[in-house]
Amino acid sequence: MSISVGVDIGGTSVKIGCWQHGEQSDWRSGLPVPQDTDGTVVAAAIAALIRESLPAPDVRPACIGVGTCGMVQRGRILMSPNTPWDEVPLTDYLSSEFGCPVQVLNDADAYLLGVLRDEAETGAIACGFTLGTGLGTAVWLGDRLLGTACGTSPEGGHITLDMHAEPANTGIPGSFESLCCITAIQRYYQEAGGLTNSPELIANAAANGEQAARDAWQRYGACLGAGLGSYANIFYPQRMYIGGGLAGARAHFLPMAHERLRMHCLKSTPLPELIFPEDNATAIAWGSVRYLSGAKGMAT
Repeated sequence: MSISVGVDIGGTSVKIGCWQHGEQSDWRSGLPVPQDTDGTVVAAAIAALIRESLPAPDVRPACIGVGTCGMVQRGRILMSPNTPWDEVPLTDYLSSEFGCPVQVLNDADAYLLGVLRDEAETGAIACGFTLGTGLGTAVWLGDRLLGTACGTSPEGGHITLDMHAEPANTGIPGSFESLCCITAIQRYYQEAGGLTNSPELIANAAANGEQAARDAWQRYGACLGAGLGSYANIFYPQRMYIGGGLAGARAHFLPMAHERLRMHCLKSTPLPELIFPEDNATAIAWGSVRYLSGAKGMAT
């Protein structure tokens, strides 16, 4: 049995899927994120979750792909602002445990690989954004993901949009991430007069016409559109793929995001198409393993 395993490690939960010949066969979500500062302990806990998610105890995965929150450098998780981790040797540990090829990517990179349409064949440019506990960013440059000379993924969520704002958990004031993450919409809602609540409840309140909730999502959309416009002016992407937990509330922030995207795009910048893929829930796990499992055109 040839099983490809894809893992999505977020700030609040872990999701694991199994694929056979590109078709999903098993899916587990809501698994606990390991909470430890010892990187080897974290890697061992993730390995245990993978083992428990396999269809049978004797099944050996053909390959494992991991899309994870935090800064990833050549298969090691250096740190994650939303977890207590420090230096997690995930690729080496999983390779040793399972004896198969392993690829560890930043979760936004994995997301973009998971949702690309025809960019790999046409040479087009695309950007990816994941909206959730944090804000992940990725760029597809026609035939490969944008990387850095030091082997990490560019962290566009930490560009500054408001230099006078309070520092985020990274110490950077007014970062794109701090203005468009889960705590941001909760903060906007509270400042508009609502009670701090889950994004789902704030979305429900907006759907029911509550002004505080509607104002909060408008503010969120304005910040998101400004950040998307900054990306558009640099990379000129044809498409921007948007996912993550907060993407489900797009009905309440997308009109304002579109308005601000147009405002922040220069006259010479083509307006990119904003796409919210239907396979949002599994995109990171699938994208992390897509190249290893032989999907056409995926080069990292």
